[in-house]
Amino acid sequence: LIADGTGNIGNTANSVTLTPGRYLISYHLRADGTTTGEYGATPTLNGTTLPLYASEGQASVNTPDSTGASFIGIASTLQLLAITPTTNQISMSNTVSVVRLGS
Repeated sequence: LIADGTGNIGNTANSVTLTPGRYLISYHLRADGTTTGEYGATPTLNGTTLPLYASEGQASVNTPDSTGASFIGIASTLQLLAITPTTNQISMSNTVSVVRLGS
C-alpha cells in the first residue's frame, strides 16, 4: 500500500474511503485453484452496486486466471463484493488502484 499524503484516499478493513470527487478506479482479481470454478467481484460506490463493472472469471485446475475492470466514479466509499467461488478450493487475491481526478 502507498499512503495518500493528501488525505483524499484512505482505507478500512473492507473498503476504501474517499473524499467527495471524481476518481479513476481499477481493480484486478487473480484466482488460483486446485479445482475448476467461477469467481468474481462487483464494485459498490456509496452503497450502490455497479453491475456494469462487475467482473467474473473461470479458474481451471492448477491454471491461474485473472479478470478486472476500470471506471470513473464520483465516490465517498468504495467496496468490492466478492462472488463466492463455486468451490472452496479457489484462492482469490485482488489489487485496487484509486486515482483522484482533478482537485
